[in-house]
Amino acid sequence: MEHRHNEEPKTWFRSERFFRSDEKWYFYTREGITVGPYTTQFEAEVDAGMLKARLKGAPETMALSIIREFVMSCDSQLDYVNDPAFTSYLTEEGAAALNEKPA
Repeated sequence: MEHRHNEEPKTWFRSERFFRSDEKWYFYTREGITVGPYTTQFEAEVDAGMLKARLKGAPETMALSIIREFVMSCDSQLDYVNDPAFTSYLTEEGAAALNEKPA
């Protein structure tokens, strides 16, 4: 398995990254953030691939900032209000993330 730059090798437990709830599709990030909803699984897979490409090679410390930027730039109407991890990130670190620059 390929690791992100400077990321320690870990044992990853296989689980479905994509799931369906209330007729909508979502995906999980490694950081524990649920991204969605999407109308179709294909849409979720496309955005997951785009997010993965943005995260590839980025320092682990920038992952949440990159995910936040990705979510805020999405054209779809993604609902993160019910995701405690993302809501916590927005309230505690979101403002500081706007001033961060990749190393």
